[in-house]
Amino acid sequence: MDEKTKNNQIQQFKSWIDQEKLLKEIDDILLERYLKVYDNLEKAQDLLKFNLTLRKSGPHLFTNRDVLSSEFQSAKRTFQFCPLPKLTSENHKVTIIRLVDLDHNVFDYVQTVKMVLMCFDVRFIMYDDYDKTIASGERFVIDTTGLSFRHFLKIATNISTVRLYMRFLQEAIPFNIKQLHFISSSSVFDKMFSLLRPFLKKELIEIMNIHTEGIQSLHKHFDKDVLPSEYGGDLGPIKDIHEVFMEKVLAKRDYVINDDNWKMLN
Repeated sequence: MDEKTKNNQIQQFKSWIDQEKLLKEIDDILLERYLKVYDNLEKAQDLLKFNLTLRKSGPHLFTNRDVLSSEFQSAKRTFQFCPLPKLTSENHKVTIIRLVDLDHNVFDYVQTVKMVLMCFDVRFIMYDDYDKTIASGERFVIDTTGLSFRHFLKIATNISTVRLYMRFLQEAIPFNIKQLHFISSSSVFDKMFSLLRPFLKKELIEIMNIHTEGIQSLHKHFDKDVLPSEYGGDLGPIKDIHEVFMEKVLAKRDYVINDDNWKMLN
């Protein structure tokens, strides 16, 4: 889509939002993301409306959100959601998700999901690299190292949140998931996958890759220049990358905390 067509569609999108009385305002980059999913204005409108509607069914995840809250800070110390700064040669965004504090006593599944959704909302009002590019797809690396049976129980006892989260990721977020990679060094992984499988679409299961022998097989799917050093890449320590991203999340605190950005007027 050329720049003139894109800007024209964004303006049409905004006019429709005003006519429908959906929102007080919405970020242009976020609208561009919705248009990128389908390259079709009507489908983008439907996706936005569904996103806003689904948020209403999960107030425990989508309201009272503050990146300075003790709950967010605790989740951030326990769990890393780390979008990587460089796109792949296919224009895909890579995000690594992993436990960093393995103590099950400090793991709160609901607050972790809430934190991740807040991070997505911040990421979606920023471009995916320095050239003002929006990724054509998403690749997730989910490292289950350190996942214990006690962690699994905390997830399994919040099945309604699991269901909503899986539906939101697959049906309501403005992106296309291209690859899912699980680093499975945990004996609990099979139990976790059995728990999640009923909520996963066939299309998502088909793009899953399970790595049972460490990180080396990741390099069949990723060039080293898009991975952090812990995963055999050239980007440097994931801790540093994560800190830079979290500084961006903190800078958007007012945006995240304002429920009007996602509250349907009608």
